[in-house]
Amino acid sequence: MKTKSAGFTLIELVIVIVILGILAATALPRFIDMSGDAHKAAVDGAAGSFRSAVTLARSLWLVKGNSSLNSITIDGNTVSVTTGATNGGWPTATDAAGCASLWTNLLQGSATVAAAAAPPSSNPTTDYTATFGGNVCTFNYTRDTSRNIAYNVTDGTITVTNP
Repeated sequence: MKTKSAGFTLIELVIVIVILGILAATALPRFIDMSGDAHKAAVDGAAGSFRSAVTLARSLWLVKGNSSLNSITIDGNTVSVTTGATNGGWPTATDAAGCASLWTNLLQGSATVAAAAAPPSSNPTTDYTATFGGNVCTFNYTRDTSRNIAYNVTDGTITVTNP
């Protein structure tokens, strides 16, 4: 009497393992580069939020109708603004601490920022570090220092470096 086996043969198992290995080898490179895409999306999202907040702050200043008004209040936070009839009303700062305060007062979100004297190589305790120079607040992304958001306090322009 002959009994019939109910399992897989060794060759069948090897073939399945080889097929799974080939699938993993082709799919793995797509998932390895996902962190770069995530960092890019984080900086782009923060830049968009900051751009909107700056525009809303200037709009509030314009609604107030006084070109000599040097600060506005947003949700209980005082934000210093530039003065002047032609190009006033942009949220402003004069140093790195002021830039960090500007970020915090305008965004009021979960992205954290700290003032720095120079761009750090890495600071895992905050999302961004703020520096100031030449009328520009630069918010350096600490998880990938090649990415930053630059805000010109005199005319409200925002430039994103996000390779």
